[in-house]
Amino acid sequence: MKIGFGIVGTGRMAALMLQALRRVEGVEVMAVMSPSPNRAREFAAGHGIGAAYENLADMLNDPGITAVYIANSNGEHAATTIASLSAGKAVLCEKPFAISVAEGRAIVAAARSSGRLFMEAMWTPFLPAYQTLRRLVSEGSAGVPHHLHFEFGYPADPKSYPLLFTPVTGGVVLDRAAYGISLALHLFGDVAKVDAALSLKDGVDVDASLMLSHVKGGRSQLTFSMTSLLFNTATVACDRGYIGLVRPTIGSEGVCVQLTNAPGGAADRQGLSFKGRLKQKLQQYPTVRRFGAARKAPAITRCSYGADPYAHQVRHFVALLRSDRVESDINTYERSLAALEIIESAKRGSP
Repeated sequence: MKIGFGIVGTGRMAALMLQALRRVEGVEVMAVMSPSPNRAREFAAGHGIGAAYENLADMLNDPGITAVYIANSNGEHAATTIASLSAGKAVLCEKPFAISVAEGRAIVAAARSSGRLFMEAMWTPFLPAYQTLRRLVSEGSAGVPHHLHFEFGYPADPKSYPLLFTPVTGGVVLDRAAYGISLALHLFGDVAKVDAALSLKDGVDVDASLMLSHVKGGRSQLTFSMTSLLFNTATVACDRGYIGLVRPTIGSEGVCVQLTNAPGGAADRQGLSFKGRLKQKLQQYPTVRRFGAARKAPAITRCSYGADPYAHQVRHFVALLRSDRVESDINTYERSLAALEIIESAKRGSP
């Protein structure tokens, strides 16, 4: 069965997701829509798309379109999603799918009322590295998980990304925090308390640190920035070691595992053995220390996402559509709403 897609928006994400859609068998991008007629026509001509619309209702009336990918501005996501669902189209909406909890709940209500598939386009949970990380944590490969540390940050130029620096619909929390929050919810579940510290510039949050205390235990320390280059790693601290994503956090293609050393024996408890004293002596030499550090480096499992990091979520969405499902079991309504609640709490409660 061929699935016809319409794309709302003509920006960077629309272009990237167009390529991802075309990598999935049985999918055809039929049309693009933008309120700017020139942009719609230029995008369609430049990417070989058959139809260009300047009016959303006209595109939604196209019988060849089964699903809509929404990538217009954040503030327009909710209205566009609800209109598309009401027109009987399945919807894959770019994150954040809404800018408030109230908008998010209205979208979920519309999805349930329409009986059509809706999913927020949060792509990282579908990457092989993220899936491997979650599996290793759930299997207890490093013991009981206690703490998630997640970083995602690099400088953004307001001239190049003006929408990121727009009050209400922009900011680092709304744009970047969802990645770390999503992983935290996958690993530790519901959140009981949110502590946040935000740095503002001209009324827009540009740096943020969030501490999430989870209902069933575990804490998530999340750091995001639009002003600074962070180390961009993610690690889950467990009682027998740690499991982490090989940097960079966003788009990671590897998982590292480091287990703690076994407790020392009787000889170590009573005093250093001959072997222990020899080891202590050798540790005086830098070359020996470097060799030892290399031997103790974490084991790394490579998890390539292949040709396109966004294609994994598209395949998941299309599979749901073909099986007449109306909700993802990974990017669930509940998880998307929970992330919005955390974002709203962080923005409201920060000093």
